[in-house]
Amino acid sequence: IKAENLYKQINDSKGYIATANDDWQKGTYGVGNEEAPVVINLHMGEYRINRINELVEELIEKKGKEGDLIEKNDMKRIQHDVKSNEAIEWMKIIRKVINDIKSDPNEVLDKPCEERLNILEHWNEEYDTESRGAVEFEEVWKEVLGQVFGSAFGHSFWHELMKETGILQEYHYYFDGIILNKTKYDLFFQNTDYLDRDEVVKRGVRTVACREDDKDKKWGEKNHVLMGNVWFNFMLPRWLGYDYEVKGGMKGNRNTVCQGNSFRNYGRKSGFAPSLRFLSDMGENEIETCLPGGATGRRWSRYYLNEEYWLGERFCYKKLEL
Repeated sequence: IKAENLYKQINDSKGYIATANDDWQKGTYGVGNEEAPVVINLHMGEYRINRINELVEELIEKKGKEGDLIEKNDMKRIQHDVKSNEAIEWMKIIRKVINDIKSDPNEVLDKPCEERLNILEHWNEEYDTESRGAVEFEEVWKEVLGQVFGSAFGHSFWHELMKETGILQEYHYYFDGIILNKTKYDLFFQNTDYLDRDEVVKRGVRTVACREDDKDKKWGEKNHVLMGNVWFNFMLPRWLGYDYEVKGGMKGNRNTVCQGNSFRNYGRKSGFAPSLRFLSDMGENEIETCLPGGATGRRWSRYYLNEEYWLGERFCYKKLEL
């Protein structure tokens, strides 16, 4: 493919360019090049890119009023953002059905169930490690998808798909679209006990609220990850310190700017998380970077682990020599 035929953007009118595994070729910015060769045939959705655009636009407006420039610290905050646009869309429906459940005189819920409903209802749609609402939402999300697509494809098949593959983690946007745009996809709901989308969500919310599973768990406890030594691959005893479990778990999820989720993929432990944080001001000859794990593979080096940098907002500075 000749370079001149590839999709490109130069000095975009918005004043910035952003991507996040989205369908940028068709024009996130409304300036798609339909004649360019197809390089993305199945993108990972628009939740993250929309959130990034929102944050950048807020910064542009705020800094413009104050007469300031956007700085690297502003970008650091965006990199660590854990607000979920996916959850915002789902919670519009979930809060409605929670209100229906609470106002229904025929609904009888014990105190633990009511407490879990309240946690979910008042969740701020952020996947921080201390959040209990994030755990409740994820369980409801999986339950509703299981009811709809388990009925369509077979519950055993769907259970295995959720448990042993990363398909939902990568392409959740498309499954969400079927639920959130129910009127366009009535066929999927014809296999459930309820044809009404809100009734399916209500049943999912009620089911999760009255479970004992994951009760009182925080997101960091649910979303934990074990970093393994690349050579020994979890074969050595944990007490030797070659493998390391991230303290407090990871913030973020599949749908947040700061991704952070763990899952199994065809028998292997896998996950999404920042593999490199990188910042640079084009007016300076320096970069700021941060790697998960550490900067060396030597177990007894003090640089073997780098958790306080990667989980926090600390970076390593490097002066570039020209």
